[in-house]
Order: sequence, then structure tokens, then C-alpha cells
Amino acid sequence: MSTVTLTPQQQELLNRAREASDRANHDYAITLLRQIVTQVPAHLDARRLLRANELLKFKNVSSFSKSMLGVKIAPMTMKGKSSFKKSPVEAMEIAEEILHLDPTSDQGNNLLAEAAIAAEMVPVALLAYETLRDAKPNDLDNLKNLGRTYLLNGDALKAQSTFEAALKIKPNDGEALKGMKDASASHASKSGSWEETGDYRKSLKSADEAKQLEQASKVVKSEEAINEQLALLYQEYEQNNQNISVVLKIADLCERKGDFDSAIAYFEWAYSLTNKADSEIEKRIHKLRMRTIENRIQAKKAEAAAASDETKSTLQAELEALQLEKAGFELDSAKERVARYPNDLQLRFELGQALVNANQPKEAISELQQALRQPNVRYQAYNLLGIAFWKRGMLDFAIKQLQTAKSEMPIMDNLKKEIIYNLGCVLEQDGKHEEALQQFKEIYEVDSQYRDVAQRVESSYGG
Repeated sequence: MSTVTLTPQQQELLNRAREASDRANHDYAITLLRQIVTQVPAHLDARRLLRANELLKFKNVSSFSKSMLGVKIAPMTMKGKSSFKKSPVEAMEIAEEILHLDPTSDQGNNLLAEAAIAAEMVPVALLAYETLRDAKPNDLDNLKNLGRTYLLNGDALKAQSTFEAALKIKPNDGEALKGMKDASASHASKSGSWEETGDYRKSLKSADEAKQLEQASKVVKSEEAINEQLALLYQEYEQNNQNISVVLKIADLCERKGDFDSAIAYFEWAYSLTNKADSEIEKRIHKLRMRTIENRIQAKKAEAAAASDETKSTLQAELEALQLEKAGFELDSAKERVARYPNDLQLRFELGQALVNANQPKEAISELQQALRQPNVRYQAYNLLGIAFWKRGMLDFAIKQLQTAKSEMPIMDNLKKEIIYNLGCVLEQDGKHEEALQQFKEIYEVDSQYRDVAQRVESSYGG
């Protein structure tokens, strides 16, 4: 959908919208982007950028204003539903009016998704359901809608992971279980494991295979059940090790069992079967590798904590070596993925984070500045930008990044506490002790146990 051709005038609007978005001029960006999606409703990049700007703007809407939105949205929803049968595209336009008020609206996103499917713009429907998933990750109905739409779009692996998320919320949900089966069947069919025609159950070779399929739909709760499932899968794997659906199931069960080395091996084999073209499998491999290193670090920390004074220094050196290994792996992996997917802003953020962790703040800055356009990591990127400038001794730049993040965040969650704490430390280093103390007091007021804020604040009273 993002390859839909724009006229030169529309392309100019999009370029101006991107520039406005980069400058955090959300109102202007939204005005331009709404023109584009009205004129070219299938242009996915414009619609994504529109939603990102609307989400950032919505964060600053007061709680009272948000509580009053239902009164405005209800009649608009009715209007959209009444126009749906006559013109799905018109219904999409009404949905966008709702989402302009509240980009996380259930009514607006559901209307947009249903109308987009009717207008044969499935990726637009995915954007709507994904927006709801990010805003309300435990919305079971939305997860099932998203899974079904992934299947409609031919993305069986994403459908499978989405239905898995739904089953974690409600393990016995019939629709989610059916979705899991359909996703598994679709993926296996595409990889050549099952016949292309007829019901997939008819192509199963034995009652044992049918039993395995039913068991795969259940939430595995014990190691014994996992081992039983694996025994059946290994038999099928020996008969055909090219069946990517079986390989992925084995890898997933090995991960649940805690056998990470085996899980990595099977995920790597599955990745090779896709000609290394499936980014989701690649991400699973990366996370597992990171997890194995982190487990070794935790084990070494525990060993060092219980060690005698004679061996403590040796163990501490081994721990530092493991932490360097983790930082090096994280950085190399992030660089490799950005090289393959240079337009993925999430990967840009991960590379910036890895560069900060590897004490390369200068290189991190440009990556994190690009990542600011990714709404779900925007505040984390601001925080890391502040740290990067701080490490370079550019204290005025560090203060500006951290103050911007602080001013945009409406809720005092753990990330905001960290940002305010870092801001206090930078201000203190810059000689602005009173301003620094005020930051620590803001944290102390809501969480006196956070890091060393109690000591910092209470000592200022002479206590």
C-alpha cells in the first residue's frame, strides 16, 4: 500500500509533513497528512505518519477533555456505520475524523478496519487493529480481529503469534484456538508441508498427527506436556526436516522448556528455510541469544556474591567480560539488522541504545534522533539522547532532551522517574544545584525509595 503513486503535489505535501513531524509540529503535519489520506486512502506510509502524530498530540490532551470525547464520537460512529454499505471509503473518512479526536478509539479503529477490508485495503485495517493493540494490549477481541486480518493479508506467522497472545489472556477461547489452527495450517501450506487443495486435516497422514495438531492448540503448562508434544514433533521432523511449521513448533517448545540452545538451533534452521527473509524469526533468535548471555551474567553475579574474598576479584573480572560480550553482541546484531532494514525506526532505536551501552555516544546520537519518529520508543529515545549528550559533556543539549521528554510525559511512571533523575544529575553536574534538587524532590514526592533520592533530598534539610 505504501507503493501507491502520489502526484508531485501530493509528494510535496508528504515531504512537508515529514519535516513538520521531525520538528514535532504535530498540528501542521496532521493537517497535511489528512489531505493525503483523503485523496489517496490506500497510501499506508502517510496514514502511519498521520497516526503517529495524532498519538503524540493526544498524550497532551487533559483527562477531562478525554472523558468528554465519547459524547462527540458516538454520533460520528453511527454516521460512519450508516455510510458503510453505501461507500466503505466514505466510512473510512468518518473513521479518520474520530481518530483525529482520539487515535486510540475502539469505535474509530474498528470502523476504519472494517471499512478498509470492505474496500480491499487490508494493510490499512492492520494499521487500525495494531494501533488498538499497542494502546490496549489485553483487548482480547481486538487481538482476535488482528490475527484474522493477518491471515487475510497472508501473514501466517504474525497471525500465529497474535493468537498466542490472545490465548495467554484466555487459554480456552474457541475463536483464538481456531485461529491458531488456521494460522498453522496456512503457514505449513505455503511452505509446502500440506496439500494446497482440500481441508488440511484430510492431508494429515495418521491419527497421531491429528492428535498432535489438537495438542498444539492447548496452552502447555508443564514440562511433561511439553516433552510429550516434542516427542510427536521430533517424529514428524525426522520424516521431513523441511517442514517449517514443525521446526517452529519445536523451537517454541524448547524455549518454553528453558532449553535455549536447542531453541536457537531450531529457530536458525527455520530462518534458513525462509532464505533468511523472515524478520520475526530473526528477532526471536536475537532475543534468545541475549537471554542466554543475561542468564550467564545473573549466574555469575550470584556466584560472585557468595564467593570468598580470595576468588571474588577473579569472578568480578569474569562478570565484566560477560557484560562486554553482551554489549558487543547487542551492538553487532543491531548494526547488522539496521544495514538490512535501514528504514525501520525501531531498529534505529535499538542500535542507538546499543551504541550508548557500548560507550559510543557520538555514534548513538544520529540513530536516536531518527528513532524519535517512532512513537512507541520516543521517550526512551529522548532519555538515551540525554545520556549520550551527557557522556559527551554537552550538558546543555542533554538538559534540553531530558526536559522535552519530561514535559511531554503525562504520567509519573518508571521511565519518567528515570528521565527526571537523569535530568537532576546533569543539572547538578552543570552547577545548577537548586534546579537539580527540585528534580529529585519531584521523584521523592511520589516514590521516596527510588534510587538515592531520599538521601539527596533529606540531606538538603540538614538531616
